[in-house]
Amino acid sequence: MAKAKMECCGGKCCCQPSAAKRAAIAFPLGLGFGVLCAYLASRGNPSFAFDLKSPALWIIVANRFMIGFTIFFAGWMTKHPLLKFPTPPWLRGFCIGGIVSIPLALELLVNPIPDAMKYFWLTVLVGGFYGLVIDVIASRCGAQGKDLVA
Repeated sequence: MAKAKMECCGGKCCCQPSAAKRAAIAFPLGLGFGVLCAYLASRGNPSFAFDLKSPALWIIVANRFMIGFTIFFAGWMTKHPLLKFPTPPWLRGFCIGGIVSIPLALELLVNPIPDAMKYFWLTVLVGGFYGLVIDVIASRCGAQGKDLVA
């Protein structure tokens, strides 16, 4: 594992795995995806303005940041805790992103809008995609498993 880490940038010391690097990658990516998601939501819905006073904007940003936050702490888990099968970063990230996105998606079902179920599943799938990207990058450039606590 450590040899693969060293090959990614020519053996420089920046490739040493650490929890701090995982946090420095996962937190900003979650925040960045939150801002991107809020911006895209405001473009798709004329009644939802990209306004800093809008609670919906902050809910979206906080939810996507929570994906990065959860993925940081889930980095130690390389095997499923109950079933004991290996969980690669793409699977772990997709599952965490989708699960963390469910409360945000449920808001779409509480406030009736046209095609609510379509947007519910779209929100969960996009959250899963964000989680996949965050976990793959954080695991490749930061650390995961035993490297996280070493």
